[in-house]
Amino acid sequence: STLRRIPDKAWRIPETLIVGYWGCIFVNGQERRSPWRADSLRVGSRIGLLYTNSSPTELLVFVDGKPVLRVNDVLPQVGRDTWFPVVDIFAS
Repeated sequence: STLRRIPDKAWRIPETLIVGYWGCIFVNGQERRSPWRADSLRVGSRIGLLYTNSSPTELLVFVDGKPVLRVNDVLPQVGRDTWFPVVDIFAS
């Protein structure tokens, strides 16, 4: 899809996988709950994101080298070969 302007919220960007938002994950605009909260980050935290293409697919979020979130079978919901991960840290 084509954007005519930048959306006011990151979760409104089509074909994205977004982690953050006060304990939420958005997959192509669909909300799921998450135990990890981006607002728990501290200044200087380093964030990592890993997607495994094994079966089942996994998405992992790391903070300072430690895994803080694991989501299984989330990316097949996007239904495309190209996707755009977004880590939202706006409220941290």
